[in-house]
Amino acid sequence: MPEIIPNWHPVLVHFTIGLLLTGTLFYLLALVLPTERLSLEAVLAARWVLIAGGAITVATLIAGWYAYNSVAHDDAAHAAMTGHRNWALVTAAIFAVLIVWEAMRARSGLKASGRVGAALLIAALLLVVTGYKGGEVVYRHGVGVMSLPATGDHGHAAGEHDHQTTDVHEKSTGAMGSTDDGGSVAPDEGDDAGTPHDHGDHEH
Repeated sequence: MPEIIPNWHPVLVHFTIGLLLTGTLFYLLALVLPTERLSLEAVLAARWVLIAGGAITVATLIAGWYAYNSVAHDDAAHAAMTGHRNWALVTAAIFAVLIVWEAMRARSGLKASGRVGAALLIAALLLVVTGYKGGEVVYRHGVGVMSLPATGDHGHAAGEHDHQTTDVHEKSTGAMGSTDDGGSVAPDEGDDAGTPHDHGDHEH
């Protein structure tokens, strides 16, 4: 069980994104629906969905913080992870303020507010950017990926590629950077890209 704990963050973050964006959508609908009854129903749904999203976001942040401080990564990935973390903290703080604000308005019996709707829309855009940066951490830098899939002889309809050509190229160049004339070039000892390290080496 412990070895999969970093993977709880991408599991939980789907609920955070889905609930907060859905709550924002319901709130914006409450501002434009033609009847007061529909508007009240939409804002009620928005408030409950946003509260649920805020609650799950607490768990998402905890799991993300654990992953940030535990998964192996290199310097480039560290910069990407830190950027994602900072965006996530700011976005979560904004949503927290808006959720509390709207809960207080609900207790006072107030209807949906255009100002709150505009603020939620901005927060939703920040959430999208945060999610994109999280995707960059995994899909561009490979953070948290335990193994890569084995390549096989297969193609894709759009952008089909030939793995045999890749295999031949790899054999001709060699795994250690061999030259075309058969010589071998040792890897640069100063290049530590991809070397796992912990966060004790960084300032946050």
